[in-house]
Amino acid sequence: MPIDSFLTTKLFDFGAPDKIKRLLRIQFMISREGPYYLPVYVGTAANVDEPVTWHGPYNMSLDKTSPPWVDVDVSARYLCLRMGTAGADEPWRLTGYILYYELRGGY
Repeated sequence: MPIDSFLTTKLFDFGAPDKIKRLLRIQFMISREGPYYLPVYVGTAANVDEPVTWHGPYNMSLDKTSPPWVDVDVSARYLCLRMGTAGADEPWRLTGYILYYELRGGY
């Protein structure tokens, strides 16, 4: 049985609600337990009630001591992340994340 996780956040709130955000990198703070990969899917949507467009998977190696990241190039108002390992014998824990983005013009 895989260990999965899912989250949704609002990109449009980050200090400039009138600007679209161009997301360039997501850095994760993850507790690791072994040398395996964590596939990450990045979803974007214009509004909460609209369908999500999924990108990926982006595979992060969890056997390094530096915080893992994925490079993306998406613009959206809402961001969804879906990640999970292949089995229950590959545990991990998300403790935080940092989004690196640029501001784009108005709507």
